[in-house]
Amino acid sequence: MTTTAREVAARTARELHDAFRVHGHAVQVVAEPCAEGGEVYVSLFGPLRVAEARLVAEALLAYRATERRLSAEVAAVNARSRRGGLG
Repeated sequence: MTTTAREVAARTARELHDAFRVHGHAVQVVAEPCAEGGEVYVSLFGPLRVAEARLVAEALLAYRATERRLSAEVAAVNARSRRGGLG
């Protein structure tokens, strides 16, 4: 079974809504129709409260920091591997 763009948008909207809900926020997230070129979008309806906006900002910053840390760790492992040891 092939997943359609609409199904991807609906699943993503549901996941984002659920993530907000886990943190105690009721943010309405809706899947949008597929745009030309196949791009898929979701919309947040209504303005975000400051706490909700901060939650998103903190999550994105934490993700970026984790991504950098993992990249540094992978580079270190690769360097050790090139020198002949993984330990």
